[in-house]
Amino acid sequence: MAAGAGALAIRLGGAATYHGQLEARPTLGDGATPAAADIARAARLLDRALLLWLLLAIPL
Repeated sequence: MAAGAGALAIRLGGAATYHGQLEARPTLGDGATPAAADIARAARLLDRALLLWLLLAIPL
């Protein structure tokens, strides 16, 4: 998740509520707060990573 946040230049993580309890979590990345358009950017990043993995994993 940290690598994705860095690649997309967004900030993820931070305090979150789990089972009704607020937990302090570290922030990941050093960019802007994510916006709705970043979902499509993240999906494209995952598509490229999967393609690269497949190209390297399948013997020629």
